[in-house]
Amino acid sequence: MSESETTIVEPTPDGYLAKVGDKAEPIFRTQNILQEALRIAPSLGVEPKEIVAAVAKCVDDEVEAILNDPQPLERLKPYLDELIAGEDANKLLVFVLLLSGKLPDPRKKEMILFKSESGAGKSTLANALTSAFKTKKVGRFSEHALDYTDLTGYQVLYIQEIGHMDEEKQGLSTIKFLSADDQGYVVEVVVGNPQDGFKNIQKRIPPMTVVSSTTRVRLDPQYERRNWVVGLDETPEQTRRIMKLKVKRRLEENEINLGLRDELSCDRAKRLLKRLVEKIEPCRVVILFPESILEVLEHEKIRVRGDYSKLMRLIEYYSILRQRTLPRLMVNGTPTVFATPEAALEILQVATEPLTLMTMEMDKRTRKLLEGFREMGLTSAGMVITPELREEMATRLGYSSHTLRVYLNELVRKGYLTDDSRKPKIYKLPLSLKAIERKVSAISAKLENEEALILQICEEAQKTLKKLSSKMGEGEIQE
Repeated sequence: MSESETTIVEPTPDGYLAKVGDKAEPIFRTQNILQEALRIAPSLGVEPKEIVAAVAKCVDDEVEAILNDPQPLERLKPYLDELIAGEDANKLLVFVLLLSGKLPDPRKKEMILFKSESGAGKSTLANALTSAFKTKKVGRFSEHALDYTDLTGYQVLYIQEIGHMDEEKQGLSTIKFLSADDQGYVVEVVVGNPQDGFKNIQKRIPPMTVVSSTTRVRLDPQYERRNWVVGLDETPEQTRRIMKLKVKRRLEENEINLGLRDELSCDRAKRLLKRLVEKIEPCRVVILFPESILEVLEHEKIRVRGDYSKLMRLIEYYSILRQRTLPRLMVNGTPTVFATPEAALEILQVATEPLTLMTMEMDKRTRKLLEGFREMGLTSAGMVITPELREEMATRLGYSSHTLRVYLNELVRKGYLTDDSRKPKIYKLPLSLKAIERKVSAISAKLENEEALILQICEEAQKTLKKLSSKMGEGEIQE
């Protein structure tokens, strides 16, 4: 066979297209690959094993297609869809954040917390996304277990349930010290045995990319502030999406049992994502518009100091994913990528909802309660929620009395309500509902004003680049 007659396999929506010279035959993903190879080999004039090998290589080709695409999230999404129903922005955002686990820089580590009611899909989301990385998975840590855990060789620590690890009543909470802010921590531990004696040694627990989940509404403020808090979709529409994906997998299992398919679509997606993560190489990232990113945030709350750092790191991770399609500069043999305004805006728009809820110190459940206020006619500053109105609200919104009190108390703690500290409590709206909603939507409004933000970022980038251009030395930007 000549070089021009090499068997080439390309992905298609229904499976693959096998090509040899000017001949082409479809391979349907619903069929067993070997059977398909046996079927089309005679018409293509090749051995079936060559077709099977080319299909295997196609996974690498699909990975390359993602890495070479200026819109990698669009190419990535169909594979994530095979693992996670719905949650489009959440799964894309968390995948990008998890790339921090690949980076050697201890200042580039993220803590990600899935927060929702039980059964909303926290474990499904976390398991699917962390499976692409070298992950240490634990159910829950006891009080000092983290001090003795060996994290060597792992990219991600996945704690299935955070429990009360964030609370100081268990002693000093160390989980928060794994953050990029704290750079890990040092603990003194006792080692040895009765025969040889015991001694104290210091052990360093490094910063780590951490994924955890909780059903709790109230968490330790220091721990919560260090996390990207991701709320899940608890709507009936999302439930239907989940059930449809389960039906699809059951049908695929039937095909496997009948010898019509060699693997589930979700298993193939896992293989591809794992290969994708393997092929992403760390690189330096330059962001020429740091001041413009600062303007995306509201400055009323002190926590925005940490949120700003989160945003800058997020842009870095996305630029690393997009490094093949962004301007590059070789500095002393090290690739350096320039984040573009368009790339920054793309990933910030993906992060809009979690970013909004984090900066306003809410989760999806307390925000939904604000929508319930409108249904109840609680829209003006000074309006009160009496015990009688609270019971009516619980019935109408489908909450238990206890759950509603938990949510109301959380809104008090965050400053969106006040109470009289009596029993039974009477709650009051210190601001109109319109004023609260204006605060909550401020970030999304800025990101939706795409043209103005891009213009501002471009102007700052040009000014910064002009200042730096004389100091770039021998580097050459590769478009």
